Amino acid sequence: MKSVRPILEDGNHVLVFSASGVLLNGADSEEVIVVNADIKAWIEIKSDTGYNDGKITMRLDLNRMDAICLACAGCVICIEIDQEKKTISFKKDLDAPPFTLTYLELPDLKAPPPLLQLPEHSHATVKLPSEMFTMIIGELCFTDERGNTARCVDDRMGPISVPDPEASRLADDEIVISVTNEGIKFSIRGYSVFLERDRAMSFKFQHPVSLKFEAGLLELLIDASLWSLSVTMRFYPDSPLRLQFNIANGQKYSGSGTRDSQVKKHVMCFDVAVIRDSGKC
Repeated sequence: MKSVRPILEDGNHVLVFSASGVLLNGADSEEVIVVNADIKAWIEIKSDTGYNDGKITMRLDLNRMDAICLACAGCVICIEIDQEKKTISFKKDLDAPPFTLTYLELPDLKAPPPLLQLPEHSHATVKLPSEMFTMIIGELCFTDERGNTARCVDDRMGPISVPDPEASRLADDEIVISVTNEGIKFSIRGYSVFLERDRAMSFKFQHPVSLKFEAGLLELLIDASLWSLSVTMRFYPDSPLRLQFNIANGQKYSGSGTRDSQVKKHVMCFDVAVIRDSGKC
């Protein structure tokens, strides 16, 4: 929804509904945004008079949208388009049944990298507050070589780092996460951030663990971490790094889109395929 806001605000727009998807066309420009190309999988349209006149009601489950919509997870939003009044209304439909999720996906970073072979005896689970994880992402992704970081203020957790094309370290870099008795260390291209072990973290591991993966994924996870209470990272030999975001008062969702209605909290999980490394991290 954030991407279509500029077109909606200018007052000149056309919404086109069809079996192939939903198009938002700015009348004063050539810009056209495809909201979703697979309308049958996630959307329900009701109209007594057809697509081109009368009142159209469209329902969608916000759990299928980007991670920025996690604040609305569990709610069904009803979008009402009245062509006579030329209005668009967004309302929470508390009585509507939830739609079935078929999958939950992240944007492709390039090609999925192969798994990194970790020491066969090593594994670790680290749980830390979400705001701490968000701070680390900002420091790694948006700090330049001189240590300058672009920042903004978020009401939920105070100052956080934000993307700055001039300062971004991501590009095609790789990030290394190392866990020891002393704490957890995040490193990228010679720059590192160390979190000393304290009461806010919980550690469970055998021997120090390190792994390496594409750093670009961290930028995609900023929105998810902003809405979560805590982040759990799991390291195991011959398997991806698993990042789990916990959001209160909801249902359980995993990276494959499965649902468990018995769990009274949201659990958003992402498996990060790590890069094979011939040497040690």
